[in-house]
Amino acid sequence: MSATRQTVDTLLSRIVACAAPEQVAELYADQVDWPSSEHLDVPWIRPRSTRADVADHHRTLAAASVPGQAEATVTGILVDGPDAVVFG
Repeated sequence: MSATRQTVDTLLSRIVACAAPEQVAELYADQVDWPSSEHLDVPWIRPRSTRADVADHHRTLAAASVPGQAEATVTGILVDGPDAVVFG
């Protein structure tokens, strides 16, 4: 298994386990390119550029979620060298 795939698997495992946002974010680079338009009604949707921003994303999303009522399904994972895309 590639290091990239292992990182993706670890990331998804931490998200499923509701790991601390900092534990999820430590798997990201120090600088990220996470473009997004801000959405006033959905505060976790906004551009992100740092690992701290990624932790804030997961913290804000968790604060707005009701335990046991959120659901996501991964339908595929594509890995090409150091790059990966998770579909769902």
